[in-house]
Amino acid sequence: MARARRVVFTTTARAAASTDIPVPHEHATTDQSCATRTETNPIMVTSPKDNDQKMQPMLNAWEKVAPDKSFGGMTLAQFRTQYKDKSITKLDIFHYVYALLHHPTYRTTYAANLKRELPRIPFVKSPEDFRAFVSAGERLADLHVNYEAQPEYPLEQIENDDAEFSLRVERMRLSKDKSSIVYNDFLTLERLPPEAFEYRLGNRSALEWIIDQYQVSTDRRSGITNDPNRADDPEYIVKLIGKVTTVSVETVKPVRSLPELQLS
Repeated sequence: MARARRVVFTTTARAAASTDIPVPHEHATTDQSCATRTETNPIMVTSPKDNDQKMQPMLNAWEKVAPDKSFGGMTLAQFRTQYKDKSITKLDIFHYVYALLHHPTYRTTYAANLKRELPRIPFVKSPEDFRAFVSAGERLADLHVNYEAQPEYPLEQIENDDAEFSLRVERMRLSKDKSSIVYNDFLTLERLPPEAFEYRLGNRSALEWIIDQYQVSTDRRSGITNDPNRADDPEYIVKLIGKVTTVSVETVKPVRSLPELQLS
């Protein structure tokens, strides 16, 4: 029997205040770091091909897409009426909303509101703008959900000849000018593109999140050690940094392509 998954994005009531960009996840998530409301917005239930259990979940080729019930019939009818277009689908609305929440003007204009409440979604002025948002949102969602399938950005790998060869991470460091990541004593990743830091998760860029989360740490209470290194794939974290760099750089492009925010 085929499995199913949801693609959702989550938002919190203080999203804009912390420069949050909601990112699609494959399951519901909550922001446990703050006492704010978190809303999960699913859009589809997708089923992979039967008898294909070897593929990694993030890399699966999904053969069937079914609309989720999170966008009700009334919402769909409102969008179709607003733009006089009966071809608009729930998936279009999902991508429209996702792109809108990335728009710099939207996030700046409604920053005060978003500190106190969940996002309110307006209509953009024209059908052409709506379709531009849909297209950008589709690209953004694909990038963020399928980040592990992206090609690695060509970062320059500088090896320290005085250190023993190792791809093991203990604690990475970002250079002050944000041009390089000191991976470990042996390896430094250089030529980080400045635009890679424009894509942010909360108050940090995606790359800074990786640097912070992918480190060896031991819980004081339990004594359990969290080790992100993979014995079966020593290059995993190096490759992940390259892929997240690509996602970050490519995220900037559809965001910059969005039309001026003109509301109906």
